[in-house]
Amino acid sequence: MPGRIHWLAIGCVLALASTAAADPLRVLVTNDDGIGAPGIDVLVRALTANPNLAVTVIAPATNSSGTGARLANFDFVERVQL
Repeated sequence: MPGRIHWLAIGCVLALASTAAADPLRVLVTNDDGIGAPGIDVLVRALTANPNLAVTVIAPATNSSGTGARLANFDFVERVQL
């Protein structure tokens, strides 16, 4: 679940997006805990509730914490539209 710093970041993004702009503010949400992690769901729901934001989510299908130190093999990357 998001901690205090996460809620501060969410608040800052929402405050920036509350000012009417010609184009929506683009926000990229990513993690290494997987798309099913509860924290990413809470964040995405909060951000997508704001019509001034264009939210893109990039996350692995399963938990991949700690795998960033190894060499990447991009043969397994697949785009899934949610």
